[in-house]
Amino acid sequence: DAYPLWYLPVAVLLYLLAHDTWFYWTHRLMHRPKWFRKMHAVHHASRPPTAWAAMSFHPWEAITGAVAIPALVFLIPIHVAMLGTVLLIMTVMGVTNHMGWEMFPRRLVHSKLGEWVITASHHQRHHEEYRCNYGLYFRFWDRACGTDRGLSPNA
Repeated sequence: DAYPLWYLPVAVLLYLLAHDTWFYWTHRLMHRPKWFRKMHAVHHASRPPTAWAAMSFHPWEAITGAVAIPALVFLIPIHVAMLGTVLLIMTVMGVTNHMGWEMFPRRLVHSKLGEWVITASHHQRHHEEYRCNYGLYFRFWDRACGTDRGLSPNA
């Protein structure tokens, strides 16, 4: 009751933006050679990536990823149902972006919206080249930092 109804979707968007920021920078750090060998190589061992790879992590990488959402609960107020929505989006995007095939229609992937959201075709390129496309939900940080390489050539 403390927040208006319009705040419900705003909280979800704030969480996704904050989580995407955390993910981009920690993911990019884990691609530095020393960190990659110690923490992230387990994830990239699945070639080509499958939906199972979305949840394949070294324990230290899992901890790094797991702290973001609980920390946000202390920083950004959110209704429990909207928190469930964030967790659902996080899981669905993680799994679908590792399936090795694009579930979204081609017209969406190649649209203006597709230029700003992560899809399987975009993340597939990350698993092919390793030094690009680090985002989780959005392509903002990849674009801002010059690490966006677009879609996999097979898209």
